[in-house]
Amino acid sequence: MPAAQNATLVSVALDAAQAPPLYVQLFEQVRDLILSGRLKPRQRLPSTRALAKDLNVSRTTTLAAYEQLMSEGYIEGREGSGAYVAAMLPEDLLLVRTRSDGVAFNAQALDGIDDREEKTQILPFNSSGQDVRLFPFAEWSRLLAKSWRSPRPELLHQQRGFGHLPLRRAIAAHLRELRGVECTAAQVVITSSAAQSVSFLMRTLLGRGDTVFVEDPGYPTIYRALEDLGAATVATPVDAQGFTVPDYDRPSPAPSAAIITPSRQYPLGMTMPLARRLEVLNWAEATGTWIIEDDYDSEYRYVGRPLSALMSLDRSGRVIYVGSFSKSMFKSLRLGFIILPLALIDRARDTLYTLGTSASANAQPALAEFIASGQFAAHIRRMRRIYSERQQSLREALDTELAGLLEVPRQSAGMHLPVFFSKELAARISDTQARVLLAGADVTAEPLSPHYKEMKPRQGLLLGFAAFAPDEIRAAVLRMAQVLK
Repeated sequence: MPAAQNATLVSVALDAAQAPPLYVQLFEQVRDLILSGRLKPRQRLPSTRALAKDLNVSRTTTLAAYEQLMSEGYIEGREGSGAYVAAMLPEDLLLVRTRSDGVAFNAQALDGIDDREEKTQILPFNSSGQDVRLFPFAEWSRLLAKSWRSPRPELLHQQRGFGHLPLRRAIAAHLRELRGVECTAAQVVITSSAAQSVSFLMRTLLGRGDTVFVEDPGYPTIYRALEDLGAATVATPVDAQGFTVPDYDRPSPAPSAAIITPSRQYPLGMTMPLARRLEVLNWAEATGTWIIEDDYDSEYRYVGRPLSALMSLDRSGRVIYVGSFSKSMFKSLRLGFIILPLALIDRARDTLYTLGTSASANAQPALAEFIASGQFAAHIRRMRRIYSERQQSLREALDTELAGLLEVPRQSAGMHLPVFFSKELAARISDTQARVLLAGADVTAEPLSPHYKEMKPRQGLLLGFAAFAPDEIRAAVLRMAQVLK
């Protein structure tokens, strides 16, 4: 590593005899170097392996610190290039600091920028949001106040276990009832998000260089996160039934894990039928592959009951279930969960002991009661009806205003619709160009093509509808039509 790259981090000093854990100490010290200006925006950071060697700590410590820095926006990863200080820092608009040229920032001068940040609006068709205007915040506030009016002592100390036991029991009961997953609280791990769940599992299951099968198209952030952890990713094509099972007989890398979305494939939205599910389970058992089932928005199925989870069919203990509350409640809740096969509980406990937990205890007691009382299920039922109507509003508006330019597949689940460009539209504009043009018309449309890893990309857009009322949807489609026509 070049000396100049490492010089600023010479001041970092970690002490295993002191609290907090080493990775937290490293996170806090690097964060302070960034906020003080000693580490500059866009400055390249040493690799986690090199930094671990310099500090004489395990690479697990530096990986955990970098992950926390990245999740809070202090650093960013660039594919094939490493980690860099973020160009726009979280505290840039909050702190009065002195620049290296000695000129002090005046916090009052930034009030206007702060106001704009506060008033940032989620525009149609942001595909990551839900309509928080319809969440029962009055009841949620009551539950939060109740749980913290006289908190149990264990909530006030650093969390070391798998999470708040009543919440783990409530999640297990909810999944048994609605998704057919036979599990107990002992198998439930509370995490801060689905992304943190996957990172936790990778550190539990894999060694550097192990092979992970991923869906193509799929989550680009998952591809990058796996590669940052040293995994070798194998892009597996998706067909009309979802994840395609690799050929047993062809020479290929020995699989360690596969991350799949069987209930609703992301981003294309198809549901994996029973025959393909059984094929996946047979392949996992025959090859010793761990299947990580990402069930990211399975609650929102608009025809019939929610599908049983893949884990409910698993008889060999190869499926790990990952869920979160970011789609069903609100993103800033920052709580997710893992359902482990029994054979992995001890290994997961060892990982948790090494890394610590990033799941806040603040909301866990309230969430436990929200689920156990049936209010969570009632909220899901209400939103399922509303989102079904909004999906239909979006389909009708697209069919009316953009017929011939966009292909809109029939889907009966989820919170976004994938739409595909016609040959005529794809010949004159790419989906990434369309995103830029649509942004000028106050329309957020995520392009489809960047979700492909090795397969030939298909041109299209991902249109989220859950957060928007029918009149908002129709007005946004009219603006889309003006741009794309």
